[in-house]
Amino acid sequence: MKIKLSSNRKPKRGRRPGELSDEVSRWLRNIVIVLLLLMVLSQLALQSAGFRFWATGVDRMEGISSR
Repeated sequence: MKIKLSSNRKPKRGRRPGELSDEVSRWLRNIVIVLLLLMVLSQLALQSAGFRFWATGVDRMEGISSR
């Protein structure tokens, strides 16, 4: 009885070895870009007094003693 050992196995589902890491890297890059854009947009929105009043409570408490 012969046991056949194949060292030249193909990756599952026909992917090359680094393809998954490339795909994950693309996803992470896109997530970082989206988060940076959201940060810039939120900072721009906070420049508006109306949005800042709605989004934060700091302006309502300004001038009130903390004692």
